[in-house]
Amino acid sequence: MLLLSSFVVSSFLLVASAPVHSPSKRDAVEHPDIARFQSLWAQFAPYTPADTYAPPPAHCTINQVHLVQRHGSRYPEMPQNKGIKTAVEKLKKILDKKKISDQKFDFLSEAKYKKHEIGPEQEGKLTPLGEKESYESGLLQYSRYKALFTSTTSVPLVHSSSVPRVVISAENWIKGFEKLYGHNIPPPELIEKQTKWDLFTAVRVRQKYYRPWMRKYLPEISKTLSAVIGTQLSKDDVYYLMLMCPLETGILRQGDTSSKTLSPFCNIFTEEQFKDFAWQGALNKYYIGKSKPHSKYGLSPDGYAEALYTRLSSTKKSDPSFYADFSHDNEMAGILNELGLFRQAKDLSLKKRDDSSDYKASALVPFAGRIVLERMTCETSSPKEGNEEVTQHGPRIERQIQSLSNQQFVRVLVNDALQPLKWCGAEDGMCKVAKFVKGPDQKAS
Repeated sequence: MLLLSSFVVSSFLLVASAPVHSPSKRDAVEHPDIARFQSLWAQFAPYTPADTYAPPPAHCTINQVHLVQRHGSRYPEMPQNKGIKTAVEKLKKILDKKKISDQKFDFLSEAKYKKHEIGPEQEGKLTPLGEKESYESGLLQYSRYKALFTSTTSVPLVHSSSVPRVVISAENWIKGFEKLYGHNIPPPELIEKQTKWDLFTAVRVRQKYYRPWMRKYLPEISKTLSAVIGTQLSKDDVYYLMLMCPLETGILRQGDTSSKTLSPFCNIFTEEQFKDFAWQGALNKYYIGKSKPHSKYGLSPDGYAEALYTRLSSTKKSDPSFYADFSHDNEMAGILNELGLFRQAKDLSLKKRDDSSDYKASALVPFAGRIVLERMTCETSSPKEGNEEVTQHGPRIERQIQSLSNQQFVRVLVNDALQPLKWCGAEDGMCKVAKFVKGPDQKAS
């Protein structure tokens, strides 16, 4: 059980027809190991680096960067808002009629509960936390790659899906970047989201893959909770109550990306139950990522990969040194697959959770999650005179070094975690551009 020693005095009831009310800092609840707990929230987790950024080797100079970033934390979308409203109202009606001995439900009692309503104008839009996540990413990217911007003519080329929360995420990123850069950056160029592919794929994956897992794990949780409160909760009720944990947490944090505040709904469930919730998210993104995208619509995975390979191969001095593309978690899952990342030797099981799998949605496509590709030139200095290898094989070694000197390499980081790129034969993550642009499915060519 989560170690939460106190409960907030209010929570949010997400209603589809009411004005917005902001929560207050006094609603805060904290957890001693928030990073570990948030990793169980799948694609609904706020941005957290998956590792500490490691600079490239000292003899390498980055000359081009490609960023793909998901929009920031958001309010529930319309179907989620509706489901949450139904589940919370059902639970509250039960608790209003009778006293429950389990104190983890106390925050919903009539004496302590205060309704904070979210109207349709907020559904699917960025929370203050989501806006801040993208702004801080802009600050970070400039700080990390400022050597690429030695003149005002060198500016990032920014693209965005036309969905409002993505556009605003791109604009907030630009604001953060501009604050340190000191110069204006053109607004994001809009690309049409691949609506037809996205909806078709999402529905098919939902029905074929993660719905069966929901039917497996949610009834058991429903049985446990129903026994506590004395009234039957449906599996959909349970899912939406679990979803309240990450989504309401994102609202409560009010733009503070360092906050450890948690929604009290998190305490209704055990961490073991949230592991099943996380597996549902993994199944969702894994099978969407594997599905064949439609390159006709916007930032589709295969279309992006093709454009990326073209950008990486170009040697034109007029090319931008930094590309930033803002999109959604489904597209990013597909891009990871297109780049040969996090492919599994065996498909994720629909029947049994695998806690050892490295396919974790919270580490791959959290809110404001990002994929970064760094292209760099690496120079190798000549061996010193008198070196044993030089005296024995001098001309041959020198020719090898000259052939390696100034070669172009690329490496990939997912939420700051350096990827090994095994398909490229680059266990250290350094893949030759000429080989990388052939793609993971042509590695033998």
